[in-house]
Amino acid sequence: ITKPYRIKEAMARIETHLKVRALLEQHTEFIKALTQANTEKSKFLGIASHDLKNPLVSINGLAHFLASGKFGSMSSTQAEMVSSIYEASEAMLALVNDLFDVALIETGQLKVEIDEVDLYKLVKTSVNLYRITAEKKDIEINFIENDIPDIVRCDKRQVRRVMDNLLSNAIKFSEPGTTISVIIESDKNWVFFRVADEGPGVPEDEFDKLFESFSKTSVQPTGGETSTGLGLNICKKVMLAHGGDIYAENLPEKGAQFSVQLQNSAVS
Repeated sequence: ITKPYRIKEAMARIETHLKVRALLEQHTEFIKALTQANTEKSKFLGIASHDLKNPLVSINGLAHFLASGKFGSMSSTQAEMVSSIYEASEAMLALVNDLFDVALIETGQLKVEIDEVDLYKLVKTSVNLYRITAEKKDIEINFIENDIPDIVRCDKRQVRRVMDNLLSNAIKFSEPGTTISVIIESDKNWVFFRVADEGPGVPEDEFDKLFESFSKTSVQPTGGETSTGLGLNICKKVMLAHGGDIYAENLPEKGAQFSVQLQNSAVS
């Protein structure tokens, strides 16, 4: 306030500044409360998912043994019911594992254990596993191999999970009779793992939803499969923790392609 000044004007400006300061203090306290609530929520998710996992594993295992016929033959109705129990427990286990990982990520406890990994072998193993799932929907997985470094430094378990998630999603949203292409390649800066499908692609106005927690696009699975809306969010966090990234794009003709990139500088 410069002289000369008027008392009314000075008082009005002082009151305004005091109100702004009070609002800023309220805003700061609100942010603290939200942060604390989010931390408590993440802790709860971690505890709940951990406690739920053991009984679910038991249910899943027992259903698998019953379905194997080792405990005697079953009628077709009984076999169908056991199969339903097994599939339901599989879906629940996937959800619980995702919730547990989200809790670890949000509380800063997700650890990336870097090791020397044969990326080609890791991708090939994942492709071979999901070919079995793909065949059930009459979907072909085409593995396109290019030159990549023999050894990549990364967390084998976490990167494998990213690969499995992308292949699972590609199968989930592909129509029978289509082809999924899995591509590995590299340049001087990055090593890439790509999964391309012939599905409907991602709606242009929904790309921002892909990597958010509990977020799903309007595209529906073609075989009635379920989705938690957590998988791609976890994949994104895992790749960022590696100093890499994961992104999606629609292909010119049909389908979508998801690409994972790892730093080539981390390759020995």
